[in-house]
Amino acid sequence: MAYQGAIDWGASISRRWRLAIVDIPTWADGGVVDGVVDVSVSRDRDGDLIESGTATIAMPIDERPSEFVGRIEMLADGGTATERHPIATLRFVPGRSVIHSGRRLVDYDCYSVLRPAETRKMLAGTYVPKSADGAGWVASLLGECMKAPVHTQGSFALTEHYSYDGGTSYINAVWELLDKVGWCLRIDERGEVTVMPLPKEPALVLDNANAKLLDPELESDDGLADVKNRWIAVQNGTMAISVDESDLQSSYTVRGYYVDDYEESPTRLEGETLQDYVDRKRDEATSTAGTRTYTRAWVPEVLPFDIVRGSISSVGLDCDMRVKSQDLTLGTTSMVTEVSEVLR
Repeated sequence: MAYQGAIDWGASISRRWRLAIVDIPTWADGGVVDGVVDVSVSRDRDGDLIESGTATIAMPIDERPSEFVGRIEMLADGGTATERHPIATLRFVPGRSVIHSGRRLVDYDCYSVLRPAETRKMLAGTYVPKSADGAGWVASLLGECMKAPVHTQGSFALTEHYSYDGGTSYINAVWELLDKVGWCLRIDERGEVTVMPLPKEPALVLDNANAKLLDPELESDDGLADVKNRWIAVQNGTMAISVDESDLQSSYTVRGYYVDDYEESPTRLEGETLQDYVDRKRDEATSTAGTRTYTRAWVPEVLPFDIVRGSISSVGLDCDMRVKSQDLTLGTTSMVTEVSEVLR
């Protein structure tokens, strides 16, 4: 859902930052961490764990650094409105430290709340039952190893059982299943995880009315080399083929050959025919046409997998885009460098 508050994020606003320790049982803010020198947050939907960060925290020399779950928050004062917003919730793990001017400066690696699902392994024969609530299965699996709250938005079911090899990590098992059905995981700023379909409505609109949110420099990459253009699926002697013949992907007609994606016995959604399956995989694969890289002011509730609608033709941003990655450094400003894929 798009931000509904009163702050004009493109204006000159006062920002204060704080780092709160998360109370694990309630997932609410606990005490405040003093001495935060700097924090940065990176998000990438192509990474299994989606987000990470770094921090430097100053403390007395005799204090022993410890691990904790922390929530980075911004207190923004826009003159007529003051709002408090979480930025990210991560596990802070201390690493190298140096003594400087009578205090200890500790570098922290900040890990995604999904990290426990990277270290937990599946037993051989574990499977997703056919016709079961697949989203609920994912939420239950993550809940076995994570402290962060896990929610579902909707449900899906499979035509057949889907089983895993022993030793597959929980997070790889989750993404393997979600990639097959076209769903995603979303980690919000409070560190809560949602199993959900890909968003379809814009979380942010960049138009002439709020053009000051956007840095005027923008990088485009519209390369289409080696893009697949034919999808083939075979099951029990039956074959289905789907070809992308759109004008937006005409490169294969120039090079004169097909680039195939081929699957045998694919995992299908319940009620989905083999032809439905290859058509859906084609639609998913051809939904993007290049990337845009730009820097904008941070606004709440815009995260990887979300849609940003660009309507500023003067800077070359006149399209819907799905957020791929974000890099945010917290300081006197709160600018996000964002890479988004253009949606056709």
